[in-house]
Amino acid sequence: MKRGFLRGYIALTMVIVLLFVMITIGVSATFGSVSKIQVSESSYKASSKLTDIESCVEESLLKLNTDESIPASISIGDDIFCTLELEEQTITEYTYTVSMDSMVIRVIALRSDQVYISKWEII
Repeated sequence: MKRGFLRGYIALTMVIVLLFVMITIGVSATFGSVSKIQVSESSYKASSKLTDIESCVEESLLKLNTDESIPASISIGDDIFCTLELEEQTITEYTYTVSMDSMVIRVIALRSDQVYISKWEII
């Protein structure tokens, strides 16, 4: 009788240990997946923000070409709003920054018969 009782304890102990290991693996996999999803979402948002601010830069270059000036702000659609700051201007060269949220791009553009980008950098 004692021997069968002992086997029951060993089997129960093994089931509890295996259950603990399986739960640990499951929780680890879940947290790993959540972490990957957060990284993917962050990457997507950063890429989207870069695309939006690049749209503002392109719009500012269009304004520079047509109006021969840099506006103080640009709005594209309902959800994209950028501020522009002219840093330096000569007869043919314009240096200005385009800002949106915490992202800033500095543009150096040359203007003659058309607008040419001399330098474009994220700062």
